[in-house]
Amino acid sequence: MAVREKEGQLISVDRVKREAARVASQVVGALASIPGRLAQQFSAMTDAKAIHELLEIEINRAITIARTGFSGDEEVATNGRDGGEA
Repeated sequence: MAVREKEGQLISVDRVKREAARVASQVVGALASIPGRLAQQFSAMTDAKAIHELLEIEINRAITIARTGFSGDEEVATNGRDGGEA
C-alpha cells in the first residue's frame, strides 16, 4: 500500500475529504456570488433570452469549477481508516 501511495496510485480518505470540501466551497462561492454580480445588469434588462444566457454562463462557470477542481485522476482508497488496497 505504501508503494502505491508513493507512486500516486492511492491517496488517503482524509485528503479526499479536504479536497472535496475545498472544491465544494469554491462552487458554493461561485453560485452565491451570481446575484450580486448580475442584479444591476438584470434590473435594466427586459430580454428573457439574454437573462437566461447570462445565468447559464455563470452556472456553467460553477460547474466548470466542480469538474476541474480536483487535481488529477487519482484512485481513492476506501478500505480502512485512511486508505487501503483498492
